[in-house]
Amino acid sequence: METLVELFTARMESSSDRPFLIETQKTWTYQQIGDSASRFATELERAGIQPGDRVGLLLENSADYVIAYFAILLTGGTVVAINPDTTALELQRTLVRCRPKLAIVRPQHAMFFAELAEDFSSLQQIYIVATKKKKKAEVPQGFPFSTCFITDWNDLSPSQSQDIKQIFPAKKESTAQIIFTSGTSGTPKGVCLSHQNLLANTRSICQYLQLSHEDRMMVILPFFYSYGNSLLLTHLFVGGSLILAKDFVFWNRTLDQMQQHQATGFAGVPSTFAMLLHRSDLAKREWPHLRYLTCAGGGLAPAQAEALQNTLPQSELFLMYGQTEASARLSVLMPADRERKSGSIGKGIPGVQLELFVPRTEQSEDSSEDETQVVWKPGEIGEVVAQGDNLMQGYWEDPTTTQEVLRPEGLRTGDLAWRDEEGFFYLVGRSSDLIKSGAYRIHPKEIEDILLTHPSLAEVAVIGKPDPMLGEIAVAVGVLSDRDQAKDQEVLHKEILQTQQKKLPRWKQIKHIYFQKSLPKTSSGKIRRKELKKLWEEKTSTFTKDVAITK
Repeated sequence: METLVELFTARMESSSDRPFLIETQKTWTYQQIGDSASRFATELERAGIQPGDRVGLLLENSADYVIAYFAILLTGGTVVAINPDTTALELQRTLVRCRPKLAIVRPQHAMFFAELAEDFSSLQQIYIVATKKKKKAEVPQGFPFSTCFITDWNDLSPSQSQDIKQIFPAKKESTAQIIFTSGTSGTPKGVCLSHQNLLANTRSICQYLQLSHEDRMMVILPFFYSYGNSLLLTHLFVGGSLILAKDFVFWNRTLDQMQQHQATGFAGVPSTFAMLLHRSDLAKREWPHLRYLTCAGGGLAPAQAEALQNTLPQSELFLMYGQTEASARLSVLMPADRERKSGSIGKGIPGVQLELFVPRTEQSEDSSEDETQVVWKPGEIGEVVAQGDNLMQGYWEDPTTTQEVLRPEGLRTGDLAWRDEEGFFYLVGRSSDLIKSGAYRIHPKEIEDILLTHPSLAEVAVIGKPDPMLGEIAVAVGVLSDRDQAKDQEVLHKEILQTQQKKLPRWKQIKHIYFQKSLPKTSSGKIRRKELKKLWEEKTSTFTKDVAITK
C-alpha cells in the first residue's frame, strides 16, 4: 500500500458496513462514503481534473468534506483544504497562490470568489455544496464562475460510478495535499505533502497509539489542520470511527456527544484542555470508555498535564510534538514516561530520527561546517532537526525557503530544545519567540509552565514588551478560570507573580501580568504571539489598565 487512494479503496471494501463518520443527525458507513466519493470523482474527472491539478476545499468538518477530499485524490488531484471561516484576504494569501482549477465551497463563500475573480484566473468551475433551502440564497447575481450545486450526493447519477475506482493512478511521490501553515510566524506557507509522507506518518501514529477498528475518536480539530487531518487518516487506516463535534464552543455539548457514542479517544491542543478543565463539567462525568487523550499543537504545561491526568485517571495521556512540515507528528512522550519525564516531548516516533544542532542564529555566516554541528552534551540547547519519510516535499513555489528548511541533515524545525541522558527531548521554545532582554535570552515557555502552576490561571502567554533600556522585557498575558473571575485581582496578581520567585532567576521573572478574557489564537488553537506584541507596539492594547502589578 503506497498511496492514500489504495488505502481508501482497500478500507471501503474490507470495512464497508462499519461506521466511519458519526454526525449529529446521521451515521455514515465506509461504503456510503466510498460510493459518494467515487461518484463525485467521476464528476470531477468530467469537469477536467487531471493528475496534479489543485482543487480548493472550503468545507467544515463533515461527511461532505470527507467525500470531497477522497474524490479529489481518486482523480489524482491535489487537495488544498482552507479554513472555511475565511476572508477574501486569507484566500489571497493561500488558495489564490495555488492556482486551483476547481473549488468546492459553501454558498457563503461565493461572494469572496466574486470579489477575487481576477485573481482566480485559473479557476474553471466552483462546486457549491448546500442544503436545498440555501441552494442559491447567497450566490450573487452575475457570479463570474461556472457553478454546479450539490444538495445531495445521491443526486449524482449512480450510473456514473457503481464501484469505488481511481480515475488516474497516483504514485507515492505524487503531491496528495497542500496544507498551509497557521502563519503565526509570518505569511502562511503551503506545505506540499506526498502520499508517501502522509502514509508514513499515519502508520507511525497508529503504531504508538495502538489504534484498532474499535476506536472511536471525538473530533473537534478541523480537518484542514495537519493535526485534524491525521485523525482522519489514522482512523481510516485501522477502520475506526470519527465522531464529528457539532460545535466545540459549547463544551458540555461535545462531552454529551462523547458519552452518547462512547468515544475511546480525544485529541486537542493545550488551550482545548485548559478550557475543558476550567470551563466544563468534565470532572463531574464518568468516562469508562475513554481509553486515551492526545495533545499537540504546543506544549502542555506539566501542571496542566497533571490536572488532566488527575481528572481522567483511567485515560492514557500522549503528549506529542510535530509540525505541518512533518505531516503532523515528530515525537511522543508515552504515558508511562509522563511523570518521570515531566515537561518532555519524548522521543522520535517510529520512523523519525531527531537530533539537535547549534541554532542558526549562533553560527558564523561563512562556516558551513559549523552549520551542521551536532549538539551531543546532555542539557545543551540546540535546534531540533528531523529525518524521516514523513517530511514534506517542500513549500509550494518557494524554493528559497524550502532550501533553508530542508537541509542535508534534515528538516530544520526552528524549535529549540535540550536532551537528557536517556535521550528524551525538552522544548524551550521557538527561536523566533526568544525575548532578548539586555544580554539575556529568555524562553517564554519556561516562564509559562511555572505561572500555570497557579490554579487560577487557565491560559497564559509570555511575550517581549519593548523597553528603552533593555530592548525588551518579559510580560505575561493571562486568562483566569471561570471560577476565579470574581476573586480579588490584586491578590491574584501578587500570588501569580510569587510562583516564579523561587524557581526563576530575577532576570527571567516577569515584571507585569495582564488579564484578558481570551488570547488571540489561530483556527488550530495556537496563540498568536505576534498579534499580542503588535498590540504593544501600536499602543492600541485592549489590556485592562488597572490589573497590572509592577514588582
